[in-house]
Amino acid sequence: LQSPRKVKANKPLLIPEPIEATGSKVVLDAILSGADNPKKLRDLYHGGTRNGRRHGKGTQKFENGDIYKGDFKIDALTGQGLYMFHDGDIYEGEFVDGNPQGQGKYTFGGTRSYYEGKFANGRRHGTGFHKYHNGDIFEGEFREDKRHGEGIIKFACGHTYSGEFRDDVIHGFGT
Repeated sequence: LQSPRKVKANKPLLIPEPIEATGSKVVLDAILSGADNPKKLRDLYHGGTRNGRRHGKGTQKFENGDIYKGDFKIDALTGQGLYMFHDGDIYEGEFVDGNPQGQGKYTFGGTRSYYEGKFANGRRHGTGFHKYHNGDIFEGEFREDKRHGEGIIKFACGHTYSGEFRDDVIHGFGT
């Protein structure tokens, strides 16, 4: 099971709102220029700024291909946002200082697996719903990215377990 990731935000090239159509060539030249490789893509930000920092609504494109669209607060990904990882994973929901925090949905790219529920420090934590790529469905409590507490798992084969989980493992007899 691949878990949600913490997001790092490097210092990007800041492009304050609005970008004029006549300035797009300058922006493109800035993006494509690098010290060693003239075609090396670097981090790029387009959106609101305050005192030279990302602030308000914006879009951050990272050098590795990740893209974030959403709220920034004093240079941090904080508020509502959509983070698209270069490998196809997607997180949409609340962020605090670059981490999924609060209510959100994490979709695992290339599979039909997703988690929807509470996050704390970039991990599943609290009540949530996880549909796994094999068809199993878990609804219940998570702690530090593991099923922990009361929950119900409906296996793809048709069996169901309702009861306690500890450290991602069924614990007890349940029903």
